[in-house]
Amino acid sequence: MPVITFKYQDLKDLGIDMEKDELIDTLPMMASDIEDYDDEEIKVEFFPNRPDNLSVEGVARSFKGFLGMETGLPKYEIEPSGEKVYVSPEVAEIRPYIRFARIEGVDFTGDKIKYIMDFQENLHWVIGRDRKKVAIGVHNADVISGPYKYIATPKDEHSFVPLEMDEEMTPDEILKNNAKGEKYAHLIDKFDKYPLIIDKDEQVLSMPPIINGELTKLKEDTTNIIVDVTGTDERAVEQSLNILCASFAEVGGKVKSMEVIYEDETIVCPDFTPKVRNVHVDLTNELIGGT
Repeated sequence: MPVITFKYQDLKDLGIDMEKDELIDTLPMMASDIEDYDDEEIKVEFFPNRPDNLSVEGVARSFKGFLGMETGLPKYEIEPSGEKVYVSPEVAEIRPYIRFARIEGVDFTGDKIKYIMDFQENLHWVIGRDRKKVAIGVHNADVISGPYKYIATPKDEHSFVPLEMDEEMTPDEILKNNAKGEKYAHLIDKFDKYPLIIDKDEQVLSMPPIINGELTKLKEDTTNIIVDVTGTDERAVEQSLNILCASFAEVGGKVKSMEVIYEDETIVCPDFTPKVRNVHVDLTNELIGGT
């Protein structure tokens, strides 16, 4: 099960002013096990059915509900960004689903980049099944420009510098000569073309589900980001984007929607519209021990 690490002060900054001993006593009541702790931080293992708790922002949100501080459905304001993503029909057989969001006013100082990277990888594991169902990219929005395109490219075209590298590589070279490429090659190497996300100048943001480009790497002074989520399971893709956007919104990020344009439909995302579920009253009471 995924383990997250956060500082007590991080939780206090999000409105949960709880002493360490009380926190340690309360967390196991919220579908979690405490792995380790010291005077500054705590490591907590959350059950996979609560991916929304894989960030300190999600933990704070759950605490507020559990303690009765904020009850009811969280509400997030979303403004249209006016940005668009055009999806090529060629990706349909490779990795058909993609969702995007723009988030402004983000703070990445201190340990926050590490936190978001850990959060991203935990979502890859819990929802994404090690990137098979879902892969996430978080990009510096100030070095790229829309409209964006999600395309399938021949293996030897669209060379770019992969994350943490300093030389351009073709998509095929990345799968053969890059650590991430070798690890996740099995997800796409059976296809004749590979998926890429590019901007209006054909700069590469990402080669999902393998690796991002070095161009859009997050830095401490990054304040505006683009989030992409691609995958083979539409519901999982949408859920992952919503969880990420909600966490950024909890710390003051301004979430803006983007239009994802397919040949036959346009999807505005993220979509926080509440879902309605019909449940059988007698069965529910039986499961929870009610009457």
